[in-house]
Amino acid sequence: MPKQEMPSNVFESKAERAKREPIFHFTTHETDPKTGEKFEKKMVSVFGVELEVYDAEREGGEGTNFTAEEFDDFIADNKSKKILWHYAMAARLNHAPLIEGETDIGKTKALEYLAYLTNHKLVRISIKGTTDPSEFFGKYVPESTTAQQKILDALKHKPGLTAEVRARIQKARDVGRSFTLDDYKTLAEMQTESVEGLEKESLALFKKAAQGGRGFTRQEWEELASNEGIDLEGKMFRWQDGEMVKAMTRNNGNGYWLYVDEIGAAEPQILVALNRVMEQKRRIELSEDGGRCVEAGKDFRIFASTNPPEYAGRVPLATDFIRRWRYKKESPLSEEGLKQRLTHVMRELPFEQEIVKIFVDLLAAFHLSLRGSIKDILKKQKQKLNYEFSDLIAVRDVLRDFGYEDPLKTLRDALVYNVFGKIGDEEMQQTQKNNFETLLTSKAIPEKIQKIIEGRNPLATFGKGMTELDDSILEM
Repeated sequence: MPKQEMPSNVFESKAERAKREPIFHFTTHETDPKTGEKFEKKMVSVFGVELEVYDAEREGGEGTNFTAEEFDDFIADNKSKKILWHYAMAARLNHAPLIEGETDIGKTKALEYLAYLTNHKLVRISIKGTTDPSEFFGKYVPESTTAQQKILDALKHKPGLTAEVRARIQKARDVGRSFTLDDYKTLAEMQTESVEGLEKESLALFKKAAQGGRGFTRQEWEELASNEGIDLEGKMFRWQDGEMVKAMTRNNGNGYWLYVDEIGAAEPQILVALNRVMEQKRRIELSEDGGRCVEAGKDFRIFASTNPPEYAGRVPLATDFIRRWRYKKESPLSEEGLKQRLTHVMRELPFEQEIVKIFVDLLAAFHLSLRGSIKDILKKQKQKLNYEFSDLIAVRDVLRDFGYEDPLKTLRDALVYNVFGKIGDEEMQQTQKNNFETLLTSKAIPEKIQKIIEGRNPLATFGKGMTELDDSILEM
């Protein structure tokens, strides 16, 4: 965590301090240009990039939504430093950074840490198959749940609809939401005989919305109800801001930070829509909301990340889209970098440091080997997944609670519990278990650990944990 004490040498410049203390807080004395009031401005230096710390008490609104405890396992290693510096530069210059890299390099955690350091609220949108532009910008919804249900119920009971169409409308009603872009597209692409219960004018509305990559305007909602003879009993529609608009305008008008995760998995219409806010002025016009112009507050920032295009469900981003961002291609985590992070997260395990070092080297080698087998594993199972650094933290947690008396047995148990169980194909699972045992043998690890255990002081306790699991668990 960054230190906040003043430098020992009062004549030391911030640049000189940054050389010996990469992250630190400091204050400057400022005068409010409007009121003439003098105040202290809180600042933080992140690898030489100075950023203002959001003063929620003075500015109003919310500060960061993270706590110090959430970063106990975070380490500012070389990889994290590169990512943090890139984010900090972009935040300082009001640019939009886009970092591409594998899942376990720490893209998200580094950004969350920067939000914590600068006391900024950070909201995350994770792109998935059902994400549509309305989640970013907003949509019209009935002003009451009753009105919304009335529309969906009326549509669902229209004669002539296929079971697929009815099921889609029913799902919208069950989860208490309006139509998604996928709903609009599905209804717009249905054959005429599938939706012959709907009026032609209504089908035209769905097609128009789908082609525009947006939801219904207020007028279109009302036209739909009118076309289908739905009496709303005086109920009207209201505009509901999306997460992008909220981030631009909330926090007492100052705005806050928005993080778009997995942007490489976004549908083309989302990428087109995002272009609307990528200009330096950070201003958008909401055509669906009567042309309302939204201008971002001074503290609004947008960040994005993506996995490489070779990941499932990802496609290379268009050059014209990337040029609007401060794009950075980050390399995978090296074995040395992996060891550095493992050493940090395993620093308080309740047994000898010699064993900790052995496990760090062993887990780093095995983890990289397992990551290299992902494609072969996924060919044998439908459930897509990845092995990330968080899996190693989960292994650490088992070692911490159960590992003292027989560390190697506990490590095997931890891998069965957290890692091997993700592999559905028994043959592939056994292959990975064999690979792990081969690593143990090649490095003579069982003998090394046994020697350390035999040399223990019988009076030492180290805070022993329970080791009641059956020795045959690795064979399960």
